Amino acid sequence: MKEPAANPEGVKRELTANMRHYLVTIYRLAAERFQEDVTAEDPLPTALLTEKLLMAPPAVGRMIGRLRKRGLVRHYPYRGLILTTVGEREALLVLRRRRIAEAFLVQELGYGWAEVAEDAMQLAEGMSERLTQRLWEQAGQPATCPRGEPIPSAEGSLPPTADFSLKQAEINASYRITRIRTDEPDRLQYIAALGLTPGVELVLLQRAPFDGPLQLKLASEFRIIGDNLARVIFVEPQP
Repeated sequence: MKEPAANPEGVKRELTANMRHYLVTIYRLAAERFQEDVTAEDPLPTALLTEKLLMAPPAVGRMIGRLRKRGLVRHYPYRGLILTTVGEREALLVLRRRRIAEAFLVQELGYGWAEVAEDAMQLAEGMSERLTQRLWEQAGQPATCPRGEPIPSAEGSLPPTADFSLKQAEINASYRITRIRTDEPDRLQYIAALGLTPGVELVLLQRAPFDGPLQLKLASEFRIIGDNLARVIFVEPQP
């Protein structure tokens, strides 16, 4: 699909906090769908964005129109939308600031990794690139946020990753948790209470059919989690 020419003046205009939030939400939803065997060229249904943002469809439609005029999204009526190259870069730069803010608040101010997302999002809104760099250095130059999500570069790019969700893992195989792909506090607190944090090793013992629960073994302990949690816990194989 060929991208329409971006409006140079529109792209140069400062984006509002709400615009940046939309871009990040679109990016994250598209990434989640890609894990479910949806190709990167498949438009994201607008209904998914409306549901995630808890906004009325007309309001979401107006914002999509503003983003499209700035060359940040491509919109296909009755099909959905896709971030343009410029829109994806802007989304990743927002994620860079948020994830560095999370790392700083956890490392330097003692925040819990399951409670930091909201304050980090507010802090990141006022961060310049110079301040972002200073906070990153103060936090020990982390490669990931406390949830294990990679921190984008200052150019708005991400290193390639080879991990995948527990939903896609094989039975009786050993894995190490690499990241937790959600910033919802309640869900993060529950995952933390189960001990399913980045760096933990586990074995997938059983998966019930029809998107049923998964049984995991952590050292000498066992855990049972639902399919919805398995989708946000990412792992890599262990020898």
